[in-house]
Order: sequence, then C-alpha cells, then structure tokens
Amino acid sequence: MFVTSRRVRSACAASIVALFGFALGCGGDDDTSSPAAAPAAPAAEAPQAAAPPSPPPPAAKVTSRELPESFPKDIPLYPGAQSEVSLGMPGGPTLAAFTSSDSPETVLAFYVAELSSDGWTIEDEGGGRAALKASKENRSINIRAGKKATGETNISISTVTR
Repeated sequence: MFVTSRRVRSACAASIVALFGFALGCGGDDDTSSPAAAPAAPAAEAPQAAAPPSPPPPAAKVTSRELPESFPKDIPLYPGAQSEVSLGMPGGPTLAAFTSSDSPETVLAFYVAELSSDGWTIEDEGGGRAALKASKENRSINIRAGKKATGETNISISTVTR
C-alpha cells in the first residue's frame, strides 16, 4: 500500500506543479508597471484516496473423478478411461489424469488420430517415449501415457494457452 500511496502523492504533486506553471505562463498582457503578484502559498497535498484492492486471481480447482469446467471441450477423452484427478484454472492451464487397461501405445495412437482429425497439429510424438505434443490456434497440449506398477496405463493430459 505504501508504494501506491507514494505514487499517488508524486502524481498529484507533479500535476499541481504543472498546473501552477501553466497558470503562470498564461497571463494577461505584458504590462510591467503593475505590481508583482504575491508568491503563491505552497499547494496543500491532496487527500489520498485508498486504491481499490486488486481482484484475486481465479482460483484453481482440483477435482477427483471429474473434469474441471475449464478442460477444453475439443480434447477427446480416451474411451473407457477412468478419471483419477484433475486441476483447472478458468482461462488457464488444465491437467487431468486417467487410467486405462489399454497399452500406452494404443492410447497415444488414439490421440494422434483423434486430434489430427479435429484440426490439431501433432508437433512431436515423443521420440520413442509414450508422449505427444500438439497445438491448435493459441493452445498446446501434452499427453503422456505410461504403465503403472498395477499394469494399468496412466494417461496425463496438460493444456496451456499461449
């Protein structure tokens, strides 16, 4: 709050000095025979108005077994996958984790086919890892799939708006 108050005072003081200078420069005629004006009293500091508080950033929502509202509607969900946990921030990044009984390779093949047919550009298919990266408009998506100790495949999907 101190920084804001100091800025407000500086801006007010600068404005008063500028107005005072403008008033002195905009006089009537150049008659030098009239008596000189008395020096002006120092300007009183304007009362400070409290700056309104900044709104808090949108809260991230962590859910279990359901997708956040901010999860993009044009990203398909893997058929039969069970939602484990998700995190989403309105207008921000999202992260969702699922499990499936299918292999990581089958899961990624599904996403390559589905995303490509929906206008996503596949940028990287993981180079031997069970991962892919794709983009569409101003968004990017990362999908990773890997075997868990239980034999199930863990699927993670993260999205970012650039």
